[in-house]
Amino acid sequence: MAKKGGLSINSLETRTAKKILFFLSKGYTQKEIAHKLSELDLKPNSTRSIELYIAQIKKMNGIKTTLELMYKYGKGNKIVYKK
Repeated sequence: MAKKGGLSINSLETRTAKKILFFLSKGYTQKEIAHKLSELDLKPNSTRSIELYIAQIKKMNGIKTTLELMYKYGKGNKIVYKK
């Protein structure tokens, strides 16, 4: 299983991934998302971890850009969080 920065594809927690997508869709930066997750006492809550989560979500869904991810998420298309 591929690992990058300690996160494996199967280690993504759906709840956290959904929160990250929600905050992205509201225009939050990765740094702001990390701060919000920290306030909610959710892990991961570092900027680098958020970056890795977003990269893994994009990879699992065959998406190349964050803009494309937000478009699909905003249109209500199914986003895969786990394989």
